Amino acid sequence: MVNNNKVHTLSAQIVNFGCKLNQFEGESLKEALIEKGIEARMVHPSELNHRKNEKIVYIINTCTVTSKSDRKARNAIYKAASLKRNGDLLIVTGCYAHTDANELRKIEGVDFVVGNFEKPLIPEMINIGNVLKIDDIGERDRLIFSYRDSLSPDRSRVYVKVQDGCSMRCSYCKIPLARGKSVSRPVNEIIDYLKRLEGAGYHEAVLTGINLGSYKYNHVGLSELLEKIIVNTRSIGIRLSSIEPMYFKDGLFDVLENDRIMPHFHVPLQSGSDRILKLMKRPYSIEDFIEIIEGLRRIKRLPHLATDIIVGFPTEKIKDFENSYEIIKSLKFSSIHVFTYSPRKGTEAAEMEDDVPTQEKSKRSHMLIDLGKYLNFIYRSTFLDSLRIAIFERHNKSWIGVTDNYIKVTLQNNTNLDLRKKRSTIKIVKVTPQKTFAILASKLE
Repeated sequence: MVNNNKVHTLSAQIVNFGCKLNQFEGESLKEALIEKGIEARMVHPSELNHRKNEKIVYIINTCTVTSKSDRKARNAIYKAASLKRNGDLLIVTGCYAHTDANELRKIEGVDFVVGNFEKPLIPEMINIGNVLKIDDIGERDRLIFSYRDSLSPDRSRVYVKVQDGCSMRCSYCKIPLARGKSVSRPVNEIIDYLKRLEGAGYHEAVLTGINLGSYKYNHVGLSELLEKIIVNTRSIGIRLSSIEPMYFKDGLFDVLENDRIMPHFHVPLQSGSDRILKLMKRPYSIEDFIEIIEGLRRIKRLPHLATDIIVGFPTEKIKDFENSYEIIKSLKFSSIHVFTYSPRKGTEAAEMEDDVPTQEKSKRSHMLIDLGKYLNFIYRSTFLDSLRIAIFERHNKSWIGVTDNYIKVTLQNNTNLDLRKKRSTIKIVKVTPQKTFAILASKLE
């Protein structure tokens, strides 16, 4: 493909689905391709296209957390397949590709289906025109952290991969089948990269992983890792992608209190019913969870607290759902992510009777989504006319920022300035149910 004399330009279009870790890996692939002389860019599925005099590599980086995620990925694959011309490549990778490779290989137009372990090798595969397979466990673990650490990422807030995989076995979750056991990146590599980011002018890093709380490298757990980062770096802010409830121990609260740790925590609840939590094989109680949320509010003032909730899990009764609704309402979460249960092949829950009617699942889901929108509006409204620190990125003609407490703000003034990589003080001037608007605080002087 690369040596085809008729090719004027070789380019790549990458579609990312799923979690922050998948976003990081897709962006890392883009940079690796650019380094090999291939014009590469991230695109939304609607932006997939074919241009004259180009040979294109379409890369669909999939997620498989729900059946809806699978469907979105397939739709993008079908679109890319319809755009393919002679000499183009369509590569499907990510979690869905890892767990359901045979299903995806049957889609007409798909050239390579590449699992998560081999994903870092995609640039090399394009050159040799063949899929590389890694069978050695040690080699797999090495490749997991072989993604390129960029010193000039597109984002002003940089994703840093520190952990992958999950050794938990929640009864509904397919991700351990897609990512393997929990593995952690060496401490020195993480700190070295954060130091280089500081030197390059970046002010915030987002530590990402499939199960970040399970980080452990040579007896260094997450709390010790954060302590070492704070001691060995100067000022870069640290944001945590998500921490499961069972990991809030061993001094974690003490280090989270540090001002360098952003006041934004994502702690998955999944259900407000102890009975359902046991069926889900979640190793905590509602009482444990409430204690964690109250603890986070003690160490941070008005933090952004986010959670995940699953509706319609097998045997979920109205009372179980009402418990979920009430605990979310009483804990006043800043934002919630609602997932409608769908059986995932290979999980324990898939063997249970999926006995909550689809219509009832939809009703419960919409009730929680509406509650989440209301709570998010109330949280954002709390900061009207207040000053916050924000980091901005350019989106079309607008500067969209994220504050330290994870409020997305649209800048209304000084839009001609270059705010990329800058830590800006803003004033929140308008809050609507859909958006938050801000101005640069310097304009107030």
